[in-house]
Amino acid sequence: MMKTWNQLLNRHGWMLSEEERNIFKCENENELNLQFLWEC
Repeated sequence: MMKTWNQLLNRHGWMLSEEERNIFKCENENELNLQFLWEC
């Protein structure tokens, strides 16, 4: 079964909210996860 990015990220503890398809709002995310995103 294929999951959406939103389902996968929320399941693993991310605090993202999907604004549009594959566009996420990160304003509630913690510093460690934001650092990880910028390094990818």
